[in-house]
Amino acid sequence: MKKNMKRTRKNGGEKRDLFFRFRVNADEKLTYQQQAKNNGLSVSDYMRKRLEGQDELLDRRDYLRLLAELSKQGSNLNQYAKAMNIWVNIGNDPQIEPGMIRHCITEITRLSRELMEIIKHANRRKTTR
Repeated sequence: MKKNMKRTRKNGGEKRDLFFRFRVNADEKLTYQQQAKNNGLSVSDYMRKRLEGQDELLDRRDYLRLLAELSKQGSNLNQYAKAMNIWVNIGNDPQIEPGMIRHCITEITRLSRELMEIIKHANRRKTTR
């Protein structure tokens, strides 16, 4: 028994059956394909977003890099705090340099601000449409 597996339409039900073609060289084609892939989009969707003025698409790998670094710095800070608590509980002075903790907090703050700016910018673009 076969089911009818029709494709759902992405743009509110309107069928996209027209083509818009333009010429590019091999390097440009490869660049557009790679940028589309990095943003998790088809080349058509990527180019459509670029033409609609959404040319500040952030590479998903940039988000992942920022999130990974933020997680790493948070983990470092947690380990420093745990080590300090252990040293204090056994009656010793903490053996962690304040500069290491300060650097970790500075990095967490910087990364958090960078992510917040990205989120604010994305929200502004959504509300202006």
